[in-house]
Amino acid sequence: MKSPKEKYMNDPEYHHLVNMLEGLIDADHFTPPELREACVLASINYEMRRRRGQQIDPRLNDAPERIKKDVKTNLVHRAMFDQVLQERDALKQALATTQKNLDDTFGNMLEAQEERDDLRAQHKDCLEQKEALRERAETLELGYRGFP
Repeated sequence: MKSPKEKYMNDPEYHHLVNMLEGLIDADHFTPPELREACVLASINYEMRRRRGQQIDPRLNDAPERIKKDVKTNLVHRAMFDQVLQERDALKQALATTQKNLDDTFGNMLEAQEERDDLRAQHKDCLEQKEALRERAETLELGYRGFP
């Protein structure tokens, strides 16, 4: 492939085009960036005209409908996901409340067990005092029997 300089030197049409573009720049009609943009636009327009005559892929014909359907599906999935997140948060809250209730109940059970143990100890002390009093009463009773 020839370089632009080689084409300019050997191809009269290419040479004429370059000279014409230089003339437009020299005459202050266009700046070099504007000419580059114009060349790119001309290439794009040519490609678009050329491709219009070609058959469009049938899959592209229903692409907008498929995109709409996909967007709707994604929106539905997003709504479902948001609902799942809300339910998860509600379950987390319920779990935290249940855990607190369990902790409170366990604490109450420990306190009740301590009270029960205290009551058992008091009951045992009472039974021991009762037994001691009964024995004392028997001793006193035997002692009174010995007196006329």
